[in-house]
Amino acid sequence: SVTWNAVLSGEADLGIGFNVPAMPGLRAVAGFDVPVGVVMPPGHRLAGLQAIEPMEVLREKLVICSPDTSLRAAINLILAPFAVPMEPILETSSIDLLKKLVARGAGLTLLNPLDVHAECARGELVFRPIVPAYRRHQQLKIFARARTTLESSTTLFLEFLLERLALIVQELQDGGQVPRPEESAG
Repeated sequence: SVTWNAVLSGEADLGIGFNVPAMPGLRAVAGFDVPVGVVMPPGHRLAGLQAIEPMEVLREKLVICSPDTSLRAAINLILAPFAVPMEPILETSSIDLLKKLVARGAGLTLLNPLDVHAECARGELVFRPIVPAYRRHQQLKIFARARTTLESSTTLFLEFLLERLALIVQELQDGGQVPRPEESAG
């Protein structure tokens, strides 16, 4: 809410966030569906799999984001079909804390690949998508004030940001961390 308030008030020209609701005064300038997946330390028994069954996640110690987050809603949808209750050893709103705990072997978590892109590139963490039948997404939106034209410098930054996001998505697809569009459909 802090991000969209800054855009609505004119304090910021652009905002970026996950699962941003449609609201008067804002317009989406770009959007991406980003899959939620399992994050684990390298060498974990599930790290060699291409995609993870949710039941495997429920057999592990879990450190999970707080129930009041939009990410938790996606996680709950992934795990809802199973009769086994999710009993995390820790719930927090800090993505950084979740990543540190997973890297130290405290448990697994569920995040999106953008949350852990840098750590995966450094070999500190491993991200694996959920199998397609249970896959859920977070919608990443870049938004601006409605009824305003972006300044040329803001438009240049937006173009840079979209190019960088496209490169990251390509890297994630090449590494098998995010399915290509044709793989998601089938």
